Amino acid sequence: MYQPRRPEATALRQILVSALASTRAELAEADVHLPRFVWRELEAIIDCGVLERGFVRVVCDACKHERNVGFSCKGRGVCSSCVGRKMNELSQHLFDHVVADVPLRQFVLTFPPPLRFLIARDKRLLAAVRTIVLRAIKALVCRKARDAYPSKSFLPAGFCVVQRSGSALNLAPHLHAVLFDGAYRKDDAGELHLVAAPAVSPAERLKLVTAIASRIERLLKRRKLLDGEQWSDDATDASDPTLQLSLEAMKIPSAKKPSEQRTRSNSSTVRGFNLHCETRVSAHDEAARMRLFRYVLRPAIAQDRLRFEDGVVTFTMKRMFSNGLRVLKFTPGAFICRIAMLVPAPRQHEITYLGLLAANAKHRNDIVRVPTHRRKPKPKPQSQAPDTEPAALPKAPPPSSRINWADLLRKTFSCDVSKCDQCGGHARVIAVITEPDVIDKILTHRGAIRDGDPKSARAPPRQLPLFDALPL
Repeated sequence: MYQPRRPEATALRQILVSALASTRAELAEADVHLPRFVWRELEAIIDCGVLERGFVRVVCDACKHERNVGFSCKGRGVCSSCVGRKMNELSQHLFDHVVADVPLRQFVLTFPPPLRFLIARDKRLLAAVRTIVLRAIKALVCRKARDAYPSKSFLPAGFCVVQRSGSALNLAPHLHAVLFDGAYRKDDAGELHLVAAPAVSPAERLKLVTAIASRIERLLKRRKLLDGEQWSDDATDASDPTLQLSLEAMKIPSAKKPSEQRTRSNSSTVRGFNLHCETRVSAHDEAARMRLFRYVLRPAIAQDRLRFEDGVVTFTMKRMFSNGLRVLKFTPGAFICRIAMLVPAPRQHEITYLGLLAANAKHRNDIVRVPTHRRKPKPKPQSQAPDTEPAALPKAPPPSSRINWADLLRKTFSCDVSKCDQCGGHARVIAVITEPDVIDKILTHRGAIRDGDPKSARAPPRQLPLFDALPL
């Protein structure tokens, strides 16, 4: 049975309700001014799923049992519910429509701390750095495929996701590039065939991260952000309060110094650039493929690891550090300052398709599981009469990355929310309630608990009265 979440009982909302206004006032007094979109997203989390802000009425046709569904904030940074929905939705889209049964390899690249400052606040620099990294990785994959099968040209494919946070909720922008573990070649008939690439050796991994580090350093020198081996004053201005806030958000409490941290044998580090590429998924392991998609798209905050008790925020990390640290403790104000730096800027792409998976790739429809982009129709020859042509059948619309609420919950949690909880009949949307007076009357009539309403909380529908159009 579908168990809706309780937004009022979540630790993240309780922290924001208790300390968001005071934290914003303290930062203003300290001359720290964060962008408007940061405060706008944090304030929207407080209203995410709360029925007093509006809801959708879902009623069973048979027994007339009613369920109220609250609106979501559609946050892109730290809202666990909305980012979790996006994770499930996009990973399901990749699994069902985009990535076929091919072997995959994940490349994870982390950057030195000074560079994290710059790419966290400059999305254009991030795009340039990402381009350098993906070009180097694609060249390696094609070179490995050429070693396995001699051919003039190879075409890689994959996608890249930007993660802004580390395991300790610290500001640590890094890249997750998932590429087909091989590259495509064309035969004499023009058909594409995937040539699997051999495993990446430690020497090749070290050579790759060295080339990436050198190219990024040259980019920074051209932009006057790096002077020799020293970072410029503009990049590390100690008098900038906002920069100091970013520095605090990057720190890990009680963590060892970088020189004391152990270097993993399955990764290579060059001048602060660390590359890991040992994660590989076979072509027919569907469960591992879905886990990989969900991992690279995961939200920054896991709700079951966050606690707020007696004015102290505690966050339990998934793994223990080498120094024994696993539970992080913050004051509410310090926690809000930390997660505020994790909110991405508007109009910044989280996922980037590359190679044959790019939107403008010529052969994209030949390798994806379900074609998602229509090809332009070929021009008709002048000599052909239009009357002799057979009637064209209507084409089905290409699949979208947006999955409706009922289908997404059915695929993610194996539950059918289109059925009534009481009698099993069909439930449908009958109204969208947004007027404050009407909201108050309905909630009062139904005896809803205002400070802990157990009703479900999701986004408003795009169509009415179709229940299947209701997003999560």
